[in-house]
Amino acid sequence: MTLASKVNTGQPIIHDVKTPDSLNSSSQLFYNAVVHNDFAGVPPDKEPSHGWVDVRDVAGAHIRALETPSAGGHRIIVSGGSWVWQDFSERLHRRLFTLSFADMTLVNTALTLPRSIYIPHPAVTGPGEVKERLITFCTEKQARILNLKLRSMEETVRDILVDYAKRGWYP
Repeated sequence: MTLASKVNTGQPIIHDVKTPDSLNSSSQLFYNAVVHNDFAGVPPDKEPSHGWVDVRDVAGAHIRALETPSAGGHRIIVSGGSWVWQDFSERLHRRLFTLSFADMTLVNTALTLPRSIYIPHPAVTGPGEVKERLITFCTEKQARILNLKLRSMEETVRDILVDYAKRGWYP
């Protein structure tokens, strides 16, 4: 059995990380995008356009695969779907207006957040639907064999925001 995932993101960060500069590469890319509107030089409405998954779901998939004899001999792609930076950006901005009171307290209310967190990057202020996905994956086996129900992008974004707020990682 082989499990394959593309970009793993998700929080809270469980290893010893003191500053955003010491994040692993995918977490640092995400941090730079949501806090600094720095999309690593790619158009946020067109790229990176490959799969994403919350790292906590990848861990759960490994456990489930080890516990599921019928997973033996299969290659299983674990993915929450295709994405571009615009997808995360839109969910981030939507999420700021739907945080629970407890979460909002951690984030110190949207008014005290750095402007880059709650004002969309100009490149992502168009229609909410990305028309073309360059890469998609067949994830039927993750549901059929492993019975996986992955976290939503909204849930992942919420957890990331709360973790950043707890760490004081704002410019």
